[in-house]
Amino acid sequence: METLTFEKYLKSFRTEPVERRRSDIINGVRTPPVSSDWTHQQVLGEVLHYLKAYEREKGRGKALHSPFDVLIRREPLQVRQPDLFFISNERLEQGGGPPEWGPLRVAPEIVVEILSIGETVRQLNSKLEDYASIGVEECWIFQTDPQTVEVLYLAPDGWERVAVYNRTETARSMRFPDLLIPVSEIYSQQ
Repeated sequence: METLTFEKYLKSFRTEPVERRRSDIINGVRTPPVSSDWTHQQVLGEVLHYLKAYEREKGRGKALHSPFDVLIRREPLQVRQPDLFFISNERLEQGGGPPEWGPLRVAPEIVVEILSIGETVRQLNSKLEDYASIGVEECWIFQTDPQTVEVLYLAPDGWERVAVYNRTETARSMRFPDLLIPVSEIYSQQ
């Protein structure tokens, strides 16, 4: 396997088809994504619906979904593709605005990971370490069995569990307290 440098990686945006770029890059090596299933995609669509509604109603930032690269570090190259993320307008401007091409080079405030069948705790922890290293403030982890949403907040000592919401509850962001997602609506299509 070829080890990518940051320069080769940037060049790939202009020369490779998008399908080839649908992967995380760990220590310069592309890693194939864990295959998502029907439920994963349903949950992703429902959460995206709520994040986009928040984006439109509040005008505080932008919500995007994978595949979209978030740069963790240049050397050795590390890039993640969270299932979804939300970034405030202020932070986006601190990073130079929306990237014309290439990765997001500033940390979004919130990342969303939807656990897929076959995804290991080790893989999730590796992602969380990367997100913490760049200053992501909050991570929402959607688990389809049981149907829950775990909200983690980045504290000085690492990730702290804020809450685990079940189908009868409404998940609330710590960073954006008016961002609310009723868990029952996310899992209603399953």
